Amino acid sequence: FRELKVACTNALAGKKLPQAIGVEKVDKSLVANFEILNLVPDSSTYSNHTAPNVKWKRVGIVSGRSVRLDTIIWPGGDLSVAAISSRARTIFRVVTALAPPFVMESELDEDGQCL
Repeated sequence: FRELKVACTNALAGKKLPQAIGVEKVDKSLVANFEILNLVPDSSTYSNHTAPNVKWKRVGIVSGRSVRLDTIIWPGGDLSVAAISSRARTIFRVVTALAPPFVMESELDEDGQCL
């Protein structure tokens, strides 16, 4: 069971899988892909409401172990430039909503990891 779990984790992370004849291959169909979104003011619409209109803007992509991050405008107007971000540690805080069967809550495994 553990070998299967490790193989699945490696495949979803985009790590190369050893083949029977020693050739390594990445199965692209199993690589996890995510978009990094930033909630920004929407200047294309005008509203008389006190709360500003906002929209989600794609600012990056995570594909397996590869991360591409564009320039981000953080709350307060600070900038995070892509060139600087590429040298930063790649730790992300992920916000999501439970939506079974696509997003489900479960306990961590014995190593403190989740799949």
